Amino acid sequence: MNNELLEEKAQLYALGILPESEKEEFENRIREDRATQALVHEYQQLTEFDASGDERNPSFQVYAGIMDEIDDSRSSVSEAPERKAASPLVSFFAWGGWAAAACVAAVFGAGLLGPGNSPEGESDIVVNNLASPRIVAVQTPSDEFTVEDRMLELAGLAEAYWFSREGIPSGQLLDSSDTEVAQLSGGFTIFDRQYNIGFIAVENLPREAPEKTYHVWAKTKGLDAPIRAGTLPIGDQSRGLFFFDLTHMPEGTSNDSLSFFVTEEESAAPQRPSPIVVLSDV
Repeated sequence: MNNELLEEKAQLYALGILPESEKEEFENRIREDRATQALVHEYQQLTEFDASGDERNPSFQVYAGIMDEIDDSRSSVSEAPERKAASPLVSFFAWGGWAAAACVAAVFGAGLLGPGNSPEGESDIVVNNLASPRIVAVQTPSDEFTVEDRMLELAGLAEAYWFSREGIPSGQLLDSSDTEVAQLSGGFTIFDRQYNIGFIAVENLPREAPEKTYHVWAKTKGLDAPIRAGTLPIGDQSRGLFFFDLTHMPEGTSNDSLSFFVTEEESAAPQRPSPIVVLSDV
């Protein structure tokens, strides 16, 4: 692809009007090529600046917001205190249209800058949407591959899955059988078992009751109790796309069979999940 065509597609993508027939190929290029990411980021900043006077139609692509958050985290991570509990998920970006409630949340801390509990060289991404987990084929990270790179890759997969509602392209599934994904009826998770980070998408949740909050929990074999992954800042919306991390999991915990669920809690920092489960097995 020559530079002129690349710039044209980057502009259309930033505006959210790149033809559907070209979007998947271009998003793959964004995930694989840092120069293309930077170009899209530049055009999205210009688009967001132009649209700043009209909040009804902001750009709905995710990369610019995530890159800004990554830039901020690099300058502040050295000052971050040691994490002793699950970090709350804090939303920082929202889209217009039907995705007005789709917020991506990012939490960075000292514990997020290294690989997780998976053996070196593994980089399986598990996709679970109220059905059996699916293993996604991804490139094994090199020494230069950072957690920020993996977060961008996860964000791209989560965004594509969220908006297309058709699941991960069959060419990226290790098991080519049964590649059809049922229409979302509650939520899904995309989780990286090496870095222990991921995204959770929820929809059709009841509005939060006064003095109560939603919390995300992870459960796996061998654990006496679920682990809290953070607070789900759904606010007045009924749906959203949020980043979470489980880098605080107890040492030696297996993440091969992780599943997630959401509860309604009266406490801001519950130690155990309440029996009020609003979304299960995602």
